[in-house]
Amino acid sequence: MSREPDDSNPLSGVELHAWSPPPPPDQVDAILARLDGTRTDGIAPVEPMAPIRPVSRRRRAVWIAAGVALAAAAAAVVIALAVGVERAEDPAPDPRPTAPDPALRPGASAPRPPPPPPAPPGPPANIPPTKFETLRIAGAKQIVPDDATKTEMDRDAKARLIASFKLCLDTTGTISEIKPLKLSGYPAYDEKLIRTIRDTWKYLPYLVKGTPTPVCTAVTFVYSQNPVACDADVLIDEARAAGGLNQWKLMQQKAAESNACAPSRLARQLELLAACRLGDKDAAAKLFPEFSTSSQLRQTCIGVVPEASSP
Repeated sequence: MSREPDDSNPLSGVELHAWSPPPPPDQVDAILARLDGTRTDGIAPVEPMAPIRPVSRRRRAVWIAAGVALAAAAAAVVIALAVGVERAEDPAPDPRPTAPDPALRPGASAPRPPPPPPAPPGPPANIPPTKFETLRIAGAKQIVPDDATKTEMDRDAKARLIASFKLCLDTTGTISEIKPLKLSGYPAYDEKLIRTIRDTWKYLPYLVKGTPTPVCTAVTFVYSQNPVACDADVLIDEARAAGGLNQWKLMQQKAAESNACAPSRLARQLELLAACRLGDKDAAAKLFPEFSTSSQLRQTCIGVVPEASSP
């Protein structure tokens, strides 16, 4: 492929190939003449390129200062953006002053451990029946059998029934437990006793130093059918039953009635024991001389009868 000669190009019209041999000497001279402007072929020589005007030092310093200022401004923008992002991520500080931790103060002792949990309540206390009876505010004390039970007693020639129950109150004065201790032998009467106690007997709370406290006692029921005018043995049995339940007032009463019906040393001994348990100084002082040699009664009556503590 051939091209038209270009007078502005010194190499115009010269075909060069990578595999071609070098041009003859006369062509070399012509090429060099074109390049240095001394052409011999009548073609105007190529005008040399105007020299590049050098930049002055002042202008160069201005350009450098402008570049440094632009770089500094770009760096300032980047830093400002980074600080803004960091502040946006961190929560704003609370301007209110915080109280120092007492545990960190110089000389402060270690914090106290939490108090131990309260101990579980113990079993209800047992109190005398006479004291327990003062708490009752409702309900009949005397509970008699129904007619069917009375008929059975006549048929069985049974003149007297005795039944005892353990009775407990909670801190509100409500009956929390009714437990049979001794049954009468007639289920209908026993069920009536339990039902009547549970449904009709009402109590005040028992207080210990002003604090409601659960308590228990023993309640005894004695029912006599066709009672005789005076039966010393029956009264002795009733006195012993009352003493076994710590019902000292009832024991004292039955022992005195037995002694009045048929005077006996046993009746007076039971009456003295009950009087000392109750702290009845007058009754104990009358009965004590007869039993002053009894070490058991002397021990029981210490603090009630002055002679009981003397040797």
